[in-house]
Amino acid sequence: MTSFLKDISWSGVAVFVRALVSFWINKVVASTLGPAVFSLLVHFQNLLGIITFLPADGLNRALIKHNASEERGNIFGLTIRWYVIYYIGVLGVLWLGRGVFLEWLDIELSIWFWLFFSILLGLFLLFILLLGLYQAQQNIRSFALMQLFSAVVSLLIVTGLARLAFPIYLIAFGFLVGQFSGILIWLFRPKLPSMRINKFSFKPLIPFLSMALISLFCGTGLDFLVRTYSFDLLGEFETGLWQAPYRISLQLAALVSGIVGVVFYTRVAAIIKDKKAVKNYLERVSKTLLIPVLVIAIGMAVFAEETMLLFYSRDYVDQALLLRIQLIGDILMVPSYLLAYVFLASTQTSIYIGAQVVSAFIYILIVYFGLSFLGLEIFAWAHAFRFTSFLLFLTIFWYKWLKDDA
Repeated sequence: MTSFLKDISWSGVAVFVRALVSFWINKVVASTLGPAVFSLLVHFQNLLGIITFLPADGLNRALIKHNASEERGNIFGLTIRWYVIYYIGVLGVLWLGRGVFLEWLDIELSIWFWLFFSILLGLFLLFILLLGLYQAQQNIRSFALMQLFSAVVSLLIVTGLARLAFPIYLIAFGFLVGQFSGILIWLFRPKLPSMRINKFSFKPLIPFLSMALISLFCGTGLDFLVRTYSFDLLGEFETGLWQAPYRISLQLAALVSGIVGVVFYTRVAAIIKDKKAVKNYLERVSKTLLIPVLVIAIGMAVFAEETMLLFYSRDYVDQALLLRIQLIGDILMVPSYLLAYVFLASTQTSIYIGAQVVSAFIYILIVYFGLSFLGLEIFAWAHAFRFTSFLLFLTIFWYKWLKDDA
């Protein structure tokens, strides 16, 4: 347990600072420019999350898994090549679907826009690759420093642009520049592992990419579609009011998943063949994380109005009820993430996919049939039931996994 706490001293600080930066960016944009612009910035952040999901949760996890199990082979060279292919593919998809993905930025999508955007996107993907490399090497200090630097630069850029009331597309691009600025940390010590190029294989990545694809469609992608649906049905202003408490939940999730993803997943990947060791480690980490999350969640529920005022402004205080409901799902999120990372490390593809699909389906049903009856409140209930079903599904198969070959 001491080693876990030692590892999270760096990663925990980085995640905490990033959460504070996200909180301040949301507060500045929401209070200065209003719910409509706030919802558009959130939409852009969500788009970036969609773009980087497969590299971060697919390619990088393959890199970590093979490094942790000492099956490196040519995995790094393989990862580099598929990053390049993915980058080209993403640009093509964005161009073909520009009416859905980018037109709401209210800017002419000229050749100069695409040239500028493609450069920024390429640098952002390079940043994600370097983060994965540091995780694979368990170089948590460098990993954390890159994230800390990016967070501070993002804060300075977005705060300045929002205070000066710049258009949404400039604020969005400023946010993107800040996100990959941590590359400068790597440039001080530009060290890469040796890259073997034996064969152009896709097979070693299939388990990781398949789970990442499902997570993308059932998580970040689903959020993007639901928010687009809300734009069409309720408008940007109402959507911004819902996104305010929802972003608080996402920031809490980022705190937990950041620590769990950096430290817990890497350790579990290394000991995954020893189920008893995995079980003991899971129990220790659960106790370490659940207590502070419970304290935070209960405090936010009791002082929900004050929390909304702290995070945003008086214009958002009426959404305190949504926050209270969402906190049910946020508490269940902790054990859910831990179990999910265990199945990710063990490449139990069908279990992880099943949990994602079932919980996403329940979320969609609740939103679709309940929006006309409960309005914005239905999004909070859908969030709570989504994590309830996700945890129940994973818990059932967790005990089955422990009993197999026992």
